[in-house]
Amino acid sequence: MKLIVINQWEVPSDSHPDKTYRVTQYESGVWKCSCPNWIFRLQKTGNDCKHIVDAKSGAYSPGEHYPMIVAHIREVQLKDGKLLYPMIPMGWPETSLFIHTIMYDMLKQGQAWQDVREKFGDLFPRRLSKDDVLHAVESLGRCTLGVWVDGMGFMGFERKELER
Repeated sequence: MKLIVINQWEVPSDSHPDKTYRVTQYESGVWKCSCPNWIFRLQKTGNDCKHIVDAKSGAYSPGEHYPMIVAHIREVQLKDGKLLYPMIPMGWPETSLFIHTIMYDMLKQGQAWQDVREKFGDLFPRRLSKDDVLHAVESLGRCTLGVWVDGMGFMGFERKELER
């Protein structure tokens, strides 16, 4: 029986940035990956490799590929075909939720998840999924930079629940 391909993704390797693996979804519901871990180990067990997991989660679904540029602003803005985002103050208790909010806002602007994860994923100790980001902001609210005070800059953070 011939398998009919319905989707394919080229997924970058985390350990070898110059390599990509092909994830294929078939009409029958079968998923395959060209990575050695799936071919030689996981295929036999019926388990998915991280590339298949990412493809299933929508990490490589089509999206915009706006240039992402740091700017002197409080929150993400789409302007003149560029996705502007604020500088990230490190070391504050709110920093993690602030970065999640930036990622969330970029996704809401239509930016491709793989671009967002590539830009900010290394700021976290474990690999984040798109669902992790959405869940964090939807459950904890948005975190933006506080008000601007002349001569001092943005003061702290502001948290707001998402409008439902």
